[in-house]
Amino acid sequence: MQRIEWLGFKALALVCGLLGRHGAFLFGWVLGTLFWWVGFKRRRRTLRNIELVYGESLTPAARRWLGKRCYAFAGGFFTELLWFGIRKQKGLPRCCRLVGAEHLREALRGGRGAVLVSAHVGNFPLLGIYLRRFGFPVHAVLVAPFNPLVARELERMRRRLELPEIYVVPRKTAAIRCLNALRNNQAIWTLIDQKFHQGILIKFLGHPAQVAAGTALFALRACSPALAVNIHRTPRAKYVITISEPIKVPSDAENLITATMQNFSDKVGEFVLKYPQQWTWFHRRWQVRWHKLKKHG
Repeated sequence: MQRIEWLGFKALALVCGLLGRHGAFLFGWVLGTLFWWVGFKRRRRTLRNIELVYGESLTPAARRWLGKRCYAFAGGFFTELLWFGIRKQKGLPRCCRLVGAEHLREALRGGRGAVLVSAHVGNFPLLGIYLRRFGFPVHAVLVAPFNPLVARELERMRRRLELPEIYVVPRKTAAIRCLNALRNNQAIWTLIDQKFHQGILIKFLGHPAQVAAGTALFALRACSPALAVNIHRTPRAKYVITISEPIKVPSDAENLITATMQNFSDKVGEFVLKYPQQWTWFHRRWQVRWHKLKKHG
């Protein structure tokens, strides 16, 4: 089964390479729309999530439209990324604009690195790729794919695009690498808007959700500033990367780790609500396993 998935991945990457960037995005848009219609179970979950956040402020028709658009965008982002994956850093198109670069430059002047947090909005892998192109020393903190063959293909793509990765497993090794990067005045970039069943409890978009505490631990232990960094696609097929001012870390909170992660989640949640069509509403974000909650002081 893993080999079939790998062959499918290779074939799709080949097709996307032949179609060009815009053609690949359109191809993925069609595939994503098709998945919306055939994925009954996931579609129901998507609509439940949208209703949970928006309630009666969106009509059923508007919720269906938003769900369908998020599938279309997800498909387009994936196939477009495959087109980017066959390129090298020097051959990347000038399709990204950076807003707020001065915030990250100022953070790195402190000599303690920077913790970058973001959501799965837009074609988010391009965020790390283009930050490297703009000259920022970024390491992507990632969860490895279940399929090792596909994981190797993605690693080759990241090497071509000069984006170093830090896998979250094994955890001790990941923690050491993240802290070393921060102490060497580099940035680590994490996505914090998806579930983590052994995480701590916070509220995401107003509802209970679990999140990994590691991002806050790294920022606090290394005394590193934290910034929200997100990307979105514009109607003209360009991308805008937005870097926020440093996120305030509560120094007097009773539960410092939870309060810090709540602040991080609030910041990336603002971006989700700003570009809801480009977020992954089909994810089980609000599935809480209460018996696996972690507590941090």
